[in-house]
Amino acid sequence: MEVIIGKEKNTLFEQGAVYDCVMKDQGNKIIHYKVYGDEFSLSCTDKEFKQNFVLIQHKKTSR
Repeated sequence: MEVIIGKEKNTLFEQGAVYDCVMKDQGNKIIHYKVYGDEFSLSCTDKEFKQNFVLIQHKKTSR
């Protein structure tokens, strides 16, 4: 995912990379996602998330 500001192109999120994500349910069945990149974070709706990202679920291990 790239953004162009003026003549400069910045890559916000790279295809194939794995990023941390938080899912928030506001009680009205609308889910919002917060995706944390290396330099940027992105808030998006369920529809926007599904158009641009794939959710990979994993179990946390205790250390």
